[in-house]
Amino acid sequence: MSEAGPSVGGDEPVRDSPDRYIGQVIADKYEIHSLIAKGGMGRVYEASQLPLGRRVAVKILEPSHVSMAVNDDYKRRFLREAATYARLEHPNTVTMFDYGQLDDADNTLFIVMERVRGQTLRAIVRRGPVDIARALRIVYCIAMSLREAHALGVIHRDLKPSNVMVDLRRQGRDVVKVLDFGLAKIVDVETTGSMSIAEEQQPAFSDGQTLSKLGVLIGSPGYMSPEQIEGGEVDCRVDFYCLGVILFEMLMGKPPFKGNNSFATMVAHVNARVPSFYVMNPEIIIPSDVESVVRRCLEKSPEDRFQSADELMRAIRDVIPPGGLGEDLGFTTAEVPMPSVPDKPRAESSRSGILAGLAVVGVVIALVLAVQLWPQRQETTTPEPVVVEVPAPTLPQLNITTEPSGAEVWEGNRNHGVTPLALDLEKGVDRQFELRLEGHEDAPFRVEDTERDLDRHLLLEAIPVREPTPIPEPEPIFIER
Repeated sequence: MSEAGPSVGGDEPVRDSPDRYIGQVIADKYEIHSLIAKGGMGRVYEASQLPLGRRVAVKILEPSHVSMAVNDDYKRRFLREAATYARLEHPNTVTMFDYGQLDDADNTLFIVMERVRGQTLRAIVRRGPVDIARALRIVYCIAMSLREAHALGVIHRDLKPSNVMVDLRRQGRDVVKVLDFGLAKIVDVETTGSMSIAEEQQPAFSDGQTLSKLGVLIGSPGYMSPEQIEGGEVDCRVDFYCLGVILFEMLMGKPPFKGNNSFATMVAHVNARVPSFYVMNPEIIIPSDVESVVRRCLEKSPEDRFQSADELMRAIRDVIPPGGLGEDLGFTTAEVPMPSVPDKPRAESSRSGILAGLAVVGVVIALVLAVQLWPQRQETTTPEPVVVEVPAPTLPQLNITTEPSGAEVWEGNRNHGVTPLALDLEKGVDRQFELRLEGHEDAPFRVEDTERDLDRHLLLEAIPVREPTPIPEPEPIFIER
């Protein structure tokens, strides 16, 4: 797979030459079925955990990619960091079940994780720009995952669309999972809180686009922050830069910087100004407050970006369209428990009692002064105007359902989401939509402004599988002698 590195999900299994692990049972309990993905440092397989029968994803490091000079040191680091990764429990983070070494000549390393269904965010972005509310919701879920990781001192460093899985549930809401925290550098949050990428010696699972070799940068050129590229110190704010690139790409259908090669792209991330949404695609209208969130993520200096996942999440809540986060965020808003402030000792109770008494005396004095000054205030002030709030008019809502469900609803070059879907309609405007579902004919339909029935249920026609035209057998040729 050229774009997506090894992940725990995927759209299709990888077709490859015979694999020595397929059909085998490793670590005495994981039966390998098929290859899901492969990258520069390893492979990911679909497997079953015996005797439970639970479907899992097994990531196996290729021993040939680890230099003999650092083999033992790398394995120690791998096992130590895997132990930290296993502590991540947020529902938007892929769960790790197990890790260790195989009993073979190379003591091959492996990680066992949950098998995520759905598709990568990369596959979604390739189909075109994503609806504003959906894009902000996806980034919000990723930020929830990062919030827990950063609290534990884990930074991802390689966030990109191919490292995010999106599974659409029946209620029409995306379930987002962040992959490949195995690339993460464990930061000692009790000391410097940062690290030097230039000194990083850890190879990592990656795809061909990722620079993850010894003594080289770790990350993907299209999503790396300036400080990563320059080999400086990094912290959790590099992840917010990556999120800014991802959100920009979802909204515009293409990333902010893309050079002719990896080097040109990295130079642009360091030096080039972030293009405005209007310059990038004038046909897509994005609210200015949403663009401000993206641009703050993409600030060159870490000091000018969001300083925490909480701050980024607050900004998204302020700009997302009403109802954009949905009421189902019980699945995605599990808060990271933060240290509580301890209660003050009982020895201070006498002091607090004195302060409370002084406060009561102050309130009494204030009330007396207010009564004495009230007549003067009535003479010198004018009555406040009465403000009557007029509720905003409710917009008609178009309800779209299809059989089968899961069809994308397109309007021009904008993808509104997938069916079942409810859309607010502006009054006085006719709308033209098109339904698209793989393996089925595209289904255009129009909604007139004057229509009263705004429920649309469409049956999508499957594209018939055409049998190949048989080639007639050639007639025999007779040669007269």
